This record gives sequence, C-alpha cells and structure tokens, in this order.
Amino acid sequence: MKQKQKNIYGILLVSVIVIAIIAALSFVVMMLWNLILPGVILCDEINFWQSAGLICLISLLTFDKAKLFNWIYE
Repeated sequence: MKQKQKNIYGILLVSVIVIAIIAALSFVVMMLWNLILPGVILCDEINFWQSAGLICLISLLTFDKAKLFNWIYE
C-alpha cells in the first residue's frame, strides 16, 4: 500500500512540475512578445493563453515525426 501511495505522490509531483514549467515558459514567451514585437512590427500584444497556444503550435509544427514512427516500429 505504501508503494502505491508513493507512486501517486510521484505522479502528482511530476504533474505539478510539468505544469509549472509550461506556465513559466508561456509567461516568458508572452513577455518577450509583448516587449519586442509591438514596437518592431506593430502587432498587438498577446495574453498568457495565446502564448501557451503559440508554444503548442510551434511544437506541433517542429515536432520530428520520423523519430516517433521509428521508435514505434522498432
């Protein structure tokens, strides 16, 4: 029973850390966008959720699908 409880706490801890890293990265992207781009190319500022979506979009577009399929079929 204690091993199962440790596993649950470990999963929760990893989940919180991953969410914190994503939030920090989204905040950094938002701040950089809002500090640099409106003055350079006259675009609008973005909010936190737009920066999180931008990170997701970039990661989907630059994801190396060949590595995933090679890993699956090996």
